[in-house]
Amino acid sequence: MRTLGRPPSNLDLSPSPRIDGSLPGWSRQRIAVQNFVTWALANQQQQCAFCGYFVGDVAHRRAWAVDHFAPKGTTLYPQWTFEPLNLIVTCHSCNSVFKKGFNTVVTAGVSYADTKFRLVHPYLDDIDDHVTGTYQGGHNRVGAPLAHSLEGKATVEVFHLDDVNYLSAINGQALRISIDQWKGRLPGARLALFKNLVAEVTGR
Repeated sequence: MRTLGRPPSNLDLSPSPRIDGSLPGWSRQRIAVQNFVTWALANQQQQCAFCGYFVGDVAHRRAWAVDHFAPKGTTLYPQWTFEPLNLIVTCHSCNSVFKKGFNTVVTAGVSYADTKFRLVHPYLDDIDDHVTGTYQGGHNRVGAPLAHSLEGKATVEVFHLDDVNYLSAINGQALRISIDQWKGRLPGARLALFKNLVAEVTGR
């Protein structure tokens, strides 16, 4: 998990009101939302904001989802349904299997930035203040995470960031990135030699 760059301050995702003055509900099909997803995926380097798995086309990688960090339900925090700071791209598992309807809000502030959350917020928090040892992207391998706050502890628990199977899989992803980086640096005959060596060692 890593601290993410914040959405542009002038970004407005609010839909135009209907004729009767009511607002349309949330939809991933709106152009503004699709543009946000394009920005968010680039900002997150195509990786889930929480676990770091690559996300994208379900036929090739883990399916992606737009997570409302503070739940958008009508009885919860509908006022932040279209708040860019409340929207993060995640993998399907982190959004729909682990986090689900988890209420991340301890105390709702007057503004979103003033709100107290139960989980580490990828936009608003410095991740290292709350939890270290989590996967931050790239080729760096990690061990079990270490929580430094209640928010960090809750984040590890909710997203199962200390699960041995997850740690093995995410470190496998880091190794593949490292191998691909090496491949990109090797010319001609050395690349062929390296590919043969990798195939022998990893079976791929």
